[in-house]
Amino acid sequence: MRRFFIFLLVVIPSLTIAQRNFTEIDFNDGIYLKYEDFQFNDPLSPQEVYTPLDKNDPDFFTKLFELTSFRYENENGELVNVFTDEVFGLCANGNPYVQAGGGFYKIIVIGKLSYFLINDVQSGFKPQVGFAAGSFGTAAGVSIPVGGYSNEMRSFIFEFQSGEIKEMTPQNVAEFIKDDEQLYRQFMDLKRRERNVAMYIYVRKYNEKYPVKPKDIENAR
Repeated sequence: MRRFFIFLLVVIPSLTIAQRNFTEIDFNDGIYLKYEDFQFNDPLSPQEVYTPLDKNDPDFFTKLFELTSFRYENENGELVNVFTDEVFGLCANGNPYVQAGGGFYKIIVIGKLSYFLINDVQSGFKPQVGFAAGSFGTAAGVSIPVGGYSNEMRSFIFEFQSGEIKEMTPQNVAEFIKDDEQLYRQFMDLKRRERNVAMYIYVRKYNEKYPVKPKDIENAR
């Protein structure tokens, strides 16, 4: 049986932004088999999962992801087997989570730029490409190698439409916001050490200027 964790509580520096949704989307509960299911707010609902588990049980997701796999019926009426450690994430009580390193981590900020935090990640790990390319871990989920644990907390940021993911650093935040010349210049004019905290603030400012709307999702399909 797999060990399953949902990490609800994270610690971020006191000046960083709180958990916020900068979209006009009410996220549906269910399972994100792949990144696009999150992007298009189209998760697999518990009712679509073939399982003897009680789908009305408040602990349904916890019990489901303790299993190795589950099945669902696709659009062609075929039963498809899914390994639980390969799904991208899930949404519970309207809160999206990313699967990483054997657990599920809440996406702290959701917007044109979104980010989540992971603890106990192997020091020195760096993602190579984004979710959309299907190479950050498995083809569907996010698999982060864990071993040689550390107590550090690390942030990963991704762009909503492309799914491109990078470790959250001042350099990478600058790269993501450079299409807004004013914000980019303000950020780059800060002292280097100030950017380590300010990057969270500038992600918030960027998301406030460019909220994700339902029509943006439809245009991306």
